[in-house]
Amino acid sequence: MKTITQYILIGLLLSTFHTSAHAQTSASETVKKIEVYGSAEEEVTPDEIFFSITLKEYLNDDKKKVSIDKLERELYNAVRKIDIPEEDFQIENVFGYNYDWQRRDKKEGRQDFLAQKQYRIKFGELGKINRLFAYLDPKGIQNANISGYSHSSIEQYRRGLKIQAL
Repeated sequence: MKTITQYILIGLLLSTFHTSAHAQTSASETVKKIEVYGSAEEEVTPDEIFFSITLKEYLNDDKKKVSIDKLERELYNAVRKIDIPEEDFQIENVFGYNYDWQRRDKKEGRQDFLAQKQYRIKFGELGKINRLFAYLDPKGIQNANISGYSHSSIEQYRRGLKIQAL
């Protein structure tokens, strides 16, 4: 009986030393860190304006289709006339529709597929948008809107604001 109690006492002592030693090693392994929360604001006037314009084919007064190629050429020439670089002029989406195809098919025996193209143009100044519309056929424009704003040195502003926030 005496030996069994000795074994139990020795086992309890060893487990106590083991858990205290394990607790000390895990405490020394923890990484010390400091978390800082802050905020900073700065108002920035954008110098990049992203403009989205959708051109669509349409039927003119003679019921002839005005092709998307003709409308694209007008837009491309207008963009060149107002001095927009080619890298700031890109196709964003291409799609088409066949409006009231059932009625047309029964009446005329044909279907006209009308194509649309959406472009994204980056402007440096807002006044160029009005100049762009002066060169375009208004019937060929489906939609036009400002899709976004940005600043050419936005990363520098972000870095500066992070420093101010700390």
